[in-house]
Parts: sequence; structure tokens; C-alpha cells
Amino acid sequence: MMKEDTEATLPDDGAVEVIQPSEALRAKAALVVETDPDAIFRAADRALADKADSFLDHARAELSTLRDLFHGAAEAPEQSEGALRRAYVIAHDLKGQGTSYGFSLMTEVAGLLCAVLRARRAGDGEWRRVAEKHVEALELVIGHGILADGGTLGRRLVDRLKGLDGMNTI
Repeated sequence: MMKEDTEATLPDDGAVEVIQPSEALRAKAALVVETDPDAIFRAADRALADKADSFLDHARAELSTLRDLFHGAAEAPEQSEGALRRAYVIAHDLKGQGTSYGFSLMTEVAGLLCAVLRARRAGDGEWRRVAEKHVEALELVIGHGILADGGTLGRRLVDRLKGLDGMNTI
């Protein structure tokens, strides 16, 4: 955020130095069209809505990768740490991107999956069952393209995930 002139600080001697913008900066500034900020936000919202379908395709592919990672971690425990770190990154990305495209329920469920993966304990198999339930919930949310928070059913789904046995740290 730019300071207003009244907030500008002066050097100790009170002198003011005026710096002229370079030609490159002038050229960039000329590209900025003054317009209504609300119009800019509406255009940005439309652009995100237009990309929501392609985001869902991306999210479906990420879910497939999550499933593969969990399956691989179960099949090859000696390699599970790397697979589970990658699963966390995918869940974290879905958490971060979901709301941007209007899928806040996806964001919440993916965030809960992140918490499960952070809270898992070596040798405790319970976290895996709980994580699988979160992946199933993501499949439901993404598979049906559930927008926003999913209403009453979305809240019930989140409450159920939070109440799963063995993961009271969520």
C-alpha cells in the first residue's frame, strides 16, 4: 500500500529529492487502464469461474495420485515416508486452491487430511484408516463438484471426519 504524501518522511535536512521514473516504468504505467475496482473484481471472479471445470479435472487427477500414494505406502512401508510427504503436498495444494475456485468444502476436507498426515505416529495404523476416510470424502466432494461449503450435508461430513476415532488432535 502506498503512503499518502502527508505521511512521507523527509531527510534530516528537510530536502526533498524527486526521482523521475524511467522510460520503462513510464511504458508499463501507460498500460494500466483506470477503471472501476469492482469491475476488476467481477472480471477476476468470472475468470476463476471459467477455470473451475479445469480445476476439477486437476483435482480428480490429484485424487488418483493420492490413492496411488496411499496404496504404495501400504505395499512398500520402507518407501512410505516419501509417499506420505507427497500426499501431504497434494492435500495442502487442494486445500489452498479449493476456495479460490469456489470449493470451500474441498478446502476444509483437504485441510483435515493435512492435519491427519501431520499427526500420524510411526507404527500407529489408525491414522491410515482415518486418512482413507478423508480421501473418500474428497472423492465425494470433487466427484460431485460440490461448491461452497456443501450446506448442511457438507457440515455433517466435516463434523463426522473431525469425530473419527483415534485422531482427536484434528
